[in-house]
Amino acid sequence: MQSNLWRTLLRVLVAIIVGNLIYYLLLAPYLPLAARHQRGRVDIGLVIDFVICLAIWGGSQLGVRRSR
Repeated sequence: MQSNLWRTLLRVLVAIIVGNLIYYLLLAPYLPLAARHQRGRVDIGLVIDFVICLAIWGGSQLGVRRSR
């Protein structure tokens, strides 16, 4: 049970890091200013970043379930 928890936490951490890299390095420079995340605010940029991270995490979960 303990190793399962660590694997899940690792997948979540990787999804957050990769999602943030995709948003900040690849996507944000091309977004209009209104769609970019401003530090300390809840805005559309934060929602876009969250959706990217969620999609990566969901894809990893789907991959794990299909491999079983």
